[in-house]
Amino acid sequence: TLFEFELGSSSGTVSQSYIEGAKVFFDSNLNGIYEEGEPITTSNADGSYNLEVPLLFFDTNDNGKIDPEEGRIVTEGGTDTSSGIEIETPLIAPYGAKMVTPLTTLKQKLIEDGSTPEEAEQLIKEALELPEDIKLEEFDALDAMSKGDERGTKVYKAHVQMQSLFAQTSEFMKGFDGEDLEDRKRPIPEQAIDAIAKGFKKRKGKGKGKSPIDFNNSAELEELIKEPLEGKIKPKSADKREKLPKSFSVLSQTMASGNKEIDEVF
Repeated sequence: TLFEFELGSSSGTVSQSYIEGAKVFFDSNLNGIYEEGEPITTSNADGSYNLEVPLLFFDTNDNGKIDPEEGRIVTEGGTDTSSGIEIETPLIAPYGAKMVTPLTTLKQKLIEDGSTPEEAEQLIKEALELPEDIKLEEFDALDAMSKGDERGTKVYKAHVQMQSLFAQTSEFMKGFDGEDLEDRKRPIPEQAIDAIAKGFKKRKGKGKGKSPIDFNNSAELEELIKEPLEGKIKPKSADKREKLPKSFSVLSQTMASGNKEIDEVF
C-alpha cells in the first residue's frame, strides 16, 4: 500500500423549519467564517446536506475522528421553507450532528464556553422545558409533528423562540458602530449567540439552571442578556453609554412581546 486517503462524512438537516439553499461548511478553525480550503456544500429543499471532510487534513491528532476542537458544522443563509424568509443568523452544530438547529447552536456555544456536551444538553432542556428522552442533535421536530408526536411541537416552539432571540440580539448589536464593539473581527450574529449562551450559563451559576425561562417576562429576558452584552458593547461616546441601560430594557420588552405572539400561534 503506497497511499491511503479517508473521507469523513457529516450528513444532516438544517432546520428551524427546513432551510433550503443554506451554505454548509466545516469550520476548521472555529472562527465562524468560511475560508478557502474548508469543505462546503449547500442544503437541499428538505434541508438535507452531505458534507465530505477529508480526515487526512482535518483530523489533526490522527485519532480517526473529528474532535470538537478540530472543527464544527456552520450554516449560513438559506430560506426558511415554511415562511420564505431569508435566514440571517448562522446555525452551528458539532461535527457529525444529524440536525443543525437553533438548539444545537446554543449547545455548541455552551460547549465552547467550557460546558461538557452532557451539561450543555441538560441545561438547555431544563431552561426550555424540553423532553428528556430526545437528543438535540438527532431529533427532527418537524418530522415528529407530522407524525402526531407532541414532543415535536415543544421542540419546534423552542427552535422559533431561540432563533428569534438570536436574530433580535444580532440586530441590536448591528445598531452600534464597529468601534463600539469589543470584538471587531468576529461576525456580529455569532457574537450575539455567544452572549445568549453566556446568559444561559450565568443562570446556572445563580442557581436558576433548573428553572425554565419565562420568555414572556421582559425582566427575566433582560437579566438573561444584559450582562453578557455589556461585555461585548463598549460605547465610545458618553451619550451612548448613558442610553445603553435603557436600550437593554427596550430590547427585552420587544423580545417578550414577540414571544407572546409565538405562544398564541402555538
